[in-house]
Amino acid sequence: MLTLKFPRYLKKSKLLFYLQIIIFSTIPLLSIRYFRLNILKFSFPIFFIFVAFGILIFFILKKNLTDFKINKNSFYFIFLLFLFTIFQAINSYNNGIYLNSIDEVFKTFSSLIVFVFMLFLLNNSLTIHSNNIEKLFKSIIFISTIILIIFIVRYYFYFHSKYLGITFEYRTETGKNQLALFLGMLFPIVLTNFLNNKKVLTLLFFIVHAIALYYVDSRGVVVSLFLSYILAYIFFKNHFTLKIFFFYLILFIFVLLTYYIITNFSLLFTKVNNYNNINDLHFFKSDEMRTILAIKSLYFFISSPFIGIGTNAFFEKVGYLTHNSYLQILCEQGIMGFFLFILILILVYNNFRKIYIKGTKFQKSLVIGSLVPFIYLFFINAHNLILIYIYWSILFVINNNFQYEKK
Repeated sequence: MLTLKFPRYLKKSKLLFYLQIIIFSTIPLLSIRYFRLNILKFSFPIFFIFVAFGILIFFILKKNLTDFKINKNSFYFIFLLFLFTIFQAINSYNNGIYLNSIDEVFKTFSSLIVFVFMLFLLNNSLTIHSNNIEKLFKSIIFISTIILIIFIVRYYFYFHSKYLGITFEYRTETGKNQLALFLGMLFPIVLTNFLNNKKVLTLLFFIVHAIALYYVDSRGVVVSLFLSYILAYIFFKNHFTLKIFFFYLILFIFVLLTYYIITNFSLLFTKVNNYNNINDLHFFKSDEMRTILAIKSLYFFISSPFIGIGTNAFFEKVGYLTHNSYLQILCEQGIMGFFLFILILILVYNNFRKIYIKGTKFQKSLVIGSLVPFIYLFFINAHNLILIYIYWSILFVINNNFQYEKK
């Protein structure tokens, strides 16, 4: 265990906990532009303001200095994410300095700051009251339900839209992926909340979120949510037979793919080259466009495998995002940046496993929800989305408290 010196707020005071409820209540508002501040070319969610205010109140209410304990995994996570941020910043010079490159680095840095602040604010509260985290998430579910009802009514009855969005004035798919990820991460918690407390209100929460999850029209998040439950069941429990079966299934699929590539190499090579030479992507349907973007990203990776082509350079060169966070990191940050990001995911996974084995039903649902980004990042560009790091910070705090209780 690593020990850092931090001030501790007065135990009798509930002000900071109430402020934490307010902070969590703003999480469903992260992607809605009405609840964001625009400074120059950058946009900030009001979540940042309340987190900063929470830190200020923390120091105002301090009584004395006590030990704030953080386990090694948390420290390594912060260190690796800091290195990844620095690498992104340095790599932004690779392709010339663009505003979008600076924005990409700033998003990662913001996620790092949010992670540290949330770790800092929540640790003491969760140590004193283990059920506080459930109370905080009830505020998220309540606010989320109200917002979703408003947008469902607006998009279905007024816009007659085939999908759910988050812009109130007009129908647009902008922000739809972030909404889908939010719903995918929150849905297991909403479901567990209903199963643990079967009341009319919790049933309403569940129905609204289920409708929104269907209406957001994202196959990727549905697949990610389904696989998160399966992966948690197989890998976080001691099901040796299932693990062996899953291993051989992956091996079998790998052998089939290898055989297919070898037997159709010349045809595939010609097709890949043709795809890479395509510039007007707006003529293609979504699935085929994603394939073309994936091939282009691999070509860029081959051209600069170690340090990549530069932060946000793919968008500058192609005019589109990769629609795959892993490929984006691989082609823009190269093997070095990709390796750092994979190490971060390994640390997160290690925390997930410990909590899923020891935790309550609610904590297990939080783990399942936090697994969703692992899979959904194959479909969107959101590796530095603040929402993901909020969830991960909570799980690191829970795991930290498990280790603290052992002492």
